Amino acid sequence: MVTIVTGERGIGKTSFLLHYIKTHISPDTSGGILTPAVMDASGQIKTGFDALDISTGRRWPLGRTTKTLGGPEFGPFSFSAEGFSRAADTFKAALSRKDIFLFLDEIGPLEIEKKAGFYTLLPLLSRIPEPCRLCVVIRPSLIEKAVTEIFHNTECRIVEITRLNRNSKNLHLF
Repeated sequence: MVTIVTGERGIGKTSFLLHYIKTHISPDTSGGILTPAVMDASGQIKTGFDALDISTGRRWPLGRTTKTLGGPEFGPFSFSAEGFSRAADTFKAALSRKDIFLFLDEIGPLEIEKKAGFYTLLPLLSRIPEPCRLCVVIRPSLIEKAVTEIFHNTECRIVEITRLNRNSKNLHLF
């Protein structure tokens, strides 16, 4: 089964997942990539995203509004092709270790519409072997298309993160 975490932009999906992994899952049974926001010096304006390797805690630039990273562009963001490649390798390594809980944050317009970013990982997502559990972040407007095109033969559970539940200790993914 695949758990799809969804919610409006900026609602705190990645923050929820960071906290969930820290409090509910052992680090040696989880892997994959989260994409925490990078904020300006004031902490008020999002200036980009980093890729975060869940199993090691290492971070690297993935997207920025403040400089060109040499990869695809979408909206105000310039993305790093090298950063996505490293993130994809990290996800594949977690899959080959057969980590029980795999995370990928996020499948968005860059992947679905532009066929960039984590696009190369999409064929793997519908073939995650048991007993692994996959959690993928997908924007609400893209869920139907993602389920149809990526997870068409897979049972999916959708968990929506909202202002009311994003700090809940009782919201479970698996």
